[in-house]
Order: sequence, then structure tokens, then C-alpha cells
Amino acid sequence: MSKDDLDLRGKLRLLILLILSDSPKHGYLIMKEIEKLTGKPPSPGSVYPVLNELLRKGYVEASVSRVGARVQKTYFITEAGMRYLEENKELAIKVMRRFKGFSILRELGLEELKDALKELAEAVVDIDDEVKLIYIKKVISECSQKILLARDVIAGAGLQNNIALVREETVRELPSSPATGAEAHAEPKDL
Repeated sequence: MSKDDLDLRGKLRLLILLILSDSPKHGYLIMKEIEKLTGKPPSPGSVYPVLNELLRKGYVEASVSRVGARVQKTYFITEAGMRYLEENKELAIKVMRRFKGFSILRELGLEELKDALKELAEAVVDIDDEVKLIYIKKVISECSQKILLARDVIAGAGLQNNIALVREETVRELPSSPATGAEAHAEPKDL
């Protein structure tokens, strides 16, 4: 397995170590930090097994204290954990950026896209018409191309070839205003 193909557990391992490299935290605060970074609350069933794995490997240690009647573990990163993080720094940054990117995409409507794909997945099972399958393949391909175009626009790559298309689509999506025809077709300043 390449480091780029880390499973969720591997990504969570790096994310938790990054969080703990800032300061020691108890499990609840680690989950809150993950939620802040990803925009989605993690389940305790995904976080605590990774924390236990990090404890076994010696990448983190825990101190136990009492808070009222409760026992609370505070986790902190060890030198071995810092070395592991340093050895995987590039990947850790990539994981952090990807989680943050998904958080931003959720704010921009990612859940709507996920819901649409779930509905399509349920509906496609019942298709027995080749023309409909070809149409769905075309829609998925066009959607993928537009997503990659958005990535390229953000990165500035391929902008010259696609700027007219992007501006045209963006202007079409802008809220209508009582502007004159010339003002209505003004180019967005961000692009």
C-alpha cells in the first residue's frame, strides 16, 4: 500500500498526532478538534481504537486524572510520535489539507452531491435500458470533468483554455439584478 492510499485509520492516526503535537488533550477534545478540522464529528468508535493503537506503539502516552466521579485520560505525543509525524510530515500535511478541503466542500454543498449519488446508486440497479445507462455514464463523466476543471481553476492550471467557459457559467449563476445588459455580463473579479 502506498502512503497516498492510507485507509481512514491511517489518516486518523496522522490527524490525531498532528492535533496532539500542538498540546495534550483528552479524547473529547481530540474529537472536537477533528470535527473543527473536518466539519464532521467523528465517532468515538473510530477515534478511541486509534488512540489505543497509538498508545501501544508508544506514539502517545496518557495521564489519568479524576474529574469529579469520572476518570479522564489526557493524551500527549511522545518523542517517538513526533519522529513518526516528522517522517510522515508531507503525508500528514496532505491528509490535513484533504480533511480541511472536505470541510469546505461540505459548506459548499457536498452533502447534496452525496445524496444525489446515493439516489442514483439505488435507481441504477433497476435500469435495463442501454440508452439510459449511456446517458448516466455521460452525466457522470461531465460531472467529473467539471470537478477537475474547478480544481484546475483553483490551481490556476489550464485557466487560459477554460476561462471563457468558467466565466460564462459563473455569470449565469450570479443572482440577477436590475443592472443593464453590459453590467449584467461583467466578468467576475475573482477569476
